[in-house]
Amino acid sequence: SGTRMDPSCYQTINFAQATARCAIAGKRLCTDAEVEADIGVLTGCSHDDRHVWTSTFTTTRCVDTL
Repeated sequence: SGTRMDPSCYQTINFAQATARCAIAGKRLCTDAEVEADIGVLTGCSHDDRHVWTSTFTTTRCVDTL
């Protein structure tokens, strides 16, 4: 479901749900390159500093790079 701030913002959905929500809105998931280039920064839902789903497929597991 959406957040209390904006019912169109979703924070706890899986990849398939995120892909479907984007399609319903006539949009798509960003690629890794777009996320790394901050293409979506300040565009809504306050996900700027959160892990988000992307359309880029990888077989690599997540690794903390901090």
